[in-house]
Amino acid sequence: MTLLFTFAAEFKVGWALVPLGIAVLFFAPGYAVAALLFGKRPLPTLAANFALVVGFSVLTNAVFGTLLLYFAVAPLSPLIGLCDAVVCVFGTVVQYGRPGAHGAPWSPRLASYFELPGFSTGQKATAFALLAAILVTFGAIGYLAAAQPGQSPDLSMTVVGPDGTTSTIPTSGLVNATYTVLVEVQNGATAQSFTLTLNSTLVGANTTNRTVLPWSMPLPLAANVTSAEPLSLAGKASTSISVEFEYSTPGDYSISFALTTSTNAVPVRNVAVTVDIT
Repeated sequence: MTLLFTFAAEFKVGWALVPLGIAVLFFAPGYAVAALLFGKRPLPTLAANFALVVGFSVLTNAVFGTLLLYFAVAPLSPLIGLCDAVVCVFGTVVQYGRPGAHGAPWSPRLASYFELPGFSTGQKATAFALLAAILVTFGAIGYLAAAQPGQSPDLSMTVVGPDGTTSTIPTSGLVNATYTVLVEVQNGATAQSFTLTLNSTLVGANTTNRTVLPWSMPLPLAANVTSAEPLSLAGKASTSISVEFEYSTPGDYSISFALTTSTNAVPVRNVAVTVDIT
């Protein structure tokens, strides 16, 4: 199932993303992790089992997603599905390698979970209604997480280092040395024209009377200078702009990038980095 989700996410199979995404987001990896941790001992109730599976699934996906985002590894959804598949395979191998893993048929045991002894008919109906509401809520969350982000990409702008990760963004440097960052812009669903503006200022200093520089690399940056470059992107298109810069004067500088549209001077996206030049 996790491998099917990986292929569906990679090849944008929209009708399969929702059911497979719900399974991968809430059940598959958590079932494997619970089997690894508690496979030798039976869980007392269906509620405990369900809570552990869902909790471990969300935690596993959050950890994988955070690591992939931190190291700027893409595409995110297929790789999370692939990581979950590895966890599921490992959990299956370990569990079925344990003595006594192949116990009695579990269908009668599963039925006993729903008997709810000691509760009245009304209480049982209320419990099942709450369970159905929880499942519907999980379904809605899974739909939003698995399907919606891929349908209408949002306008975004990020700054990364020369190798495409945030870990190589220059944070310190030497006078007259050249450094590089990549400004990555992802357009929304509508074709637009933008202006990418770079502003360089000393941290904590006033920013009046900026000097305008031509957009020619490497940019000879200093305090209170600015430079701009026009961009035109089709709907759902993306681009990566390489920005080379150098400083001739030591100082703690802030380099901000602002993205404005042709119809609005107010920046629609802002990103800033700092670099200490010595």
